[in-house]
Amino acid sequence: MKKTSILPILLTACVMLTTSCLGDTEEVNLSGYDDAAIIAFSLGTLNQYTYTKDDDGEETLSKTTYNGANYKFYIDQDKGEIYNPDSLPYGTDAAHVICIATSKNSGYITMRAIDSEDMVSYSSSDSIDFTSPRIFYVTSLNSERQRQYTVKVNVHQQESDKFYWNQRTTNAELSTMTDLRALVCGTKLFVFGAQQGEGAIYTSSLPEGTAWQRLSTNIGTQLPADLAHRVVTDGTSMYMLHDGGIWRSEDGISWNKTSDTNISALLGATADALYAISSGGTLTRSDDEGQTWNEETLDQSATLLPTQDACMMTSTLSTNANVQRLLLIGHRDAAVYSTDSWAQTWSQIIDPDAAQPWMYYSLSDSKNKLPMLTNLQVIPYDSGLLAIGGAGQGASTAKALSQIYYSPDCGVTWMSDERYEWPKSMSATEAAIATDSDHFVWLICSGSGQIWRGRLTQLGWEKVQTAFTE
Repeated sequence: MKKTSILPILLTACVMLTTSCLGDTEEVNLSGYDDAAIIAFSLGTLNQYTYTKDDDGEETLSKTTYNGANYKFYIDQDKGEIYNPDSLPYGTDAAHVICIATSKNSGYITMRAIDSEDMVSYSSSDSIDFTSPRIFYVTSLNSERQRQYTVKVNVHQQESDKFYWNQRTTNAELSTMTDLRALVCGTKLFVFGAQQGEGAIYTSSLPEGTAWQRLSTNIGTQLPADLAHRVVTDGTSMYMLHDGGIWRSEDGISWNKTSDTNISALLGATADALYAISSGGTLTRSDDEGQTWNEETLDQSATLLPTQDACMMTSTLSTNANVQRLLLIGHRDAAVYSTDSWAQTWSQIIDPDAAQPWMYYSLSDSKNKLPMLTNLQVIPYDSGLLAIGGAGQGASTAKALSQIYYSPDCGVTWMSDERYEWPKSMSATEAAIATDSDHFVWLICSGSGQIWRGRLTQLGWEKVQTAFTE
């Protein structure tokens, strides 16, 4: 009786002891296997080949090395699988890999040849071709037991910082729209603009973006031609300034009037509030869908506020999840401020514990400024901002759709970035831009009706579980 009761305890102790000796380079499930098992797996020094461009645009192939041991491997004893959840960098030479496989109780490790059923020896000093999964075997010292493992060395097939465009479709009706803007609300992409002298709304379901339809609203009056500059979204609802009031909709078809108001421009929406320019030219906020408005505190004159082509974005501070940053970017009236050449930018930190005023970005402090573009549109992307627009207005001499502007520092400086360039075969007289929850950037092209979708490669990589429990 005593021997029977002690045996499970001893076995459990052995398993716990084995687990504690594995270190933190990989996670293993040690339950349900015998003396034939691989209990650790790691990689040695790896070669990586990448292309770099010189100042003349010529590409050169270069070789670097890195420590493969920094990429952990998971061993699934139940399924007989060994793999790295976090793929190796693009350009890694998977055909010449040094790996270190450790067996329980020094069992013999062999593997299947890459092009036949023959068994070949394994050595931690010989390079192995892992361009496809390899079959490893481990045999106990007494040769009574054997286990098989499929070993996969995952390598990214695209560079992490490359942006790729894909044309989704071409729509003849969208080609005739002008002064257009795009918004993502819920699971749909909306395009607002002018068509045959009146406002028009088109929509398509995400993530496809291939089938488009024009929407008929319940408002009952003709929508204004400048509709694109009257609509904002908080991501779940859209708000429109029309016919002396604020209207709210989730689908672009059914609009409900939430309030009457005399604001002159609707600037943006967050989950908690609407922001607008009052009839007196001040920045105001409403927490009740436009029924009441309260003037915001500014650190500079309200005459510096953008009143046209305004774009508002919200982001959470990386240093404090409870604090948000609001960005407001747009233009002053070019007819009044004809010497303006650059966009006006304001920012506010929303801290629940301390009220902050809106802060103006002084143009004299910016080395690279965002031009004053017709129908300016700004979206957040990755950790920066992207902006597009038509020809310069005021004193700006910028050309229409000359480039995609990129800001890495919340709108302080703007520049060109080789990752963000127009699709090579894009054709457009005007364009609208938006980004969705899957990190796709959408371009809707007036003049051609082209619909483009693009994404920075690393933002599309699957977030794989890298920690496991038994």
